[in-house]
Amino acid sequence: IDIPDLIVDLMHKCWDTEPQNRISAEELCSTLLQWHFNNFKVFPKSNITKKVMKDKNISTLLARRACEKNPFAIYTSRLLNFNDLPEPKDSIKTYDSSIIESGGIIKWISYYNLSNRKYLAKGGFGTIEKAVLVDESGINVNVALKILYKSRNITEEFWNE
Repeated sequence: IDIPDLIVDLMHKCWDTEPQNRISAEELCSTLLQWHFNNFKVFPKSNITKKVMKDKNISTLLARRACEKNPFAIYTSRLLNFNDLPEPKDSIKTYDSSIIESGGIIKWISYYNLSNRKYLAKGGFGTIEKAVLVDESGINVNVALKILYKSRNITEEFWNE
């Protein structure tokens, strides 16, 4: 399937693992409407655009549906707390024990154990934040966080940054 990079980027913004990095429903709707009203000029050579433009009825249908509001829907973006979700199979927790055994100081911690997160700097691989961690004994510890942009292919450069 030929999916334009613009759409892929938008999907990644919607699916970001950090809730505060996700775009709001309003931003998503605004982006989609902007693309719609630009008559798909954003990605004119895409197969998807060609298929959509063949059916003239879909344009008016999309415009009508985009403006309708469901009276029972909640349109406010908010953090939903799902404490009972299983860990992903490729969870960073699997790396925790090997790092500790090698004498490193990197440790996986739950997002919910952090408070007072504050942006510090931006690097080549992600952003740096400081936060307060409430550890298992209830003691507050100041920590540095590295929020990664793309963590699938971590290189030696990343660890040295």
